[in-house]
Amino acid sequence: MRRLPSSLQALPDLAPGFIAAGLAALFLGGVGSGFDFTDEGFYYLSFAHPENVADNQTSFFLFGGRLFALLGRNLVAMRLATLAAMLGGTLLFLWGASRFAAAFAPGLAPAGPRRRPVLGAALAASFLGFAISPPALSYNFQNAFCLLAASGSLLEACTRPRSARRLDPAVLVPLAGFGLLAGLEFFVKFSSSVPLAAGGFALFLLIGRAS
Repeated sequence: MRRLPSSLQALPDLAPGFIAAGLAALFLGGVGSGFDFTDEGFYYLSFAHPENVADNQTSFFLFGGRLFALLGRNLVAMRLATLAAMLGGTLLFLWGASRFAAAFAPGLAPAGPRRRPVLGAALAASFLGFAISPPALSYNFQNAFCLLAASGSLLEACTRPRSARRLDPAVLVPLAGFGLLAGLEFFVKFSSSVPLAAGGFALFLLIGRAS
């Protein structure tokens, strides 16, 4: 059989990136259009008037309200901040996970050109996650950001070799990031913060004893 031209052979690797770019153009182009009076409207009202929120089991609306106020209660700016948070959490997790895999399972870590489809697929998944939820910094978005970013920070801290310095910044900075994000998750979703903090602490100790 005749082999496909090299340009066509690269299409499967480039496809996730093309999909992510198309979704980015779609959402950025429509970021100022439409408004959902039910779900999206509820979040904006809870941000602006948290005293009227009956759900006291989570404080997500207090964090979202503070950002909403800093953005001048601009709906377009809030949607962009929500999308940035979703993509930022995904990139932080991908960064930590790739470094963790390279350190402890190099055979599984994508290298060179293989990183592009992984990055494209991760970004496309973030855009699709943004598509199925109200475009406000909702409970689900805050929960997803905390879990993704905290996990990425912890995995990055685990890749650092043991140092004689107790306060080695190379380990302390990502570990402090994990602690802050796990603490924020405590107020956003308590039931997720407990396994996140306990599991992360146990993983870090096990990696530290083995390294």
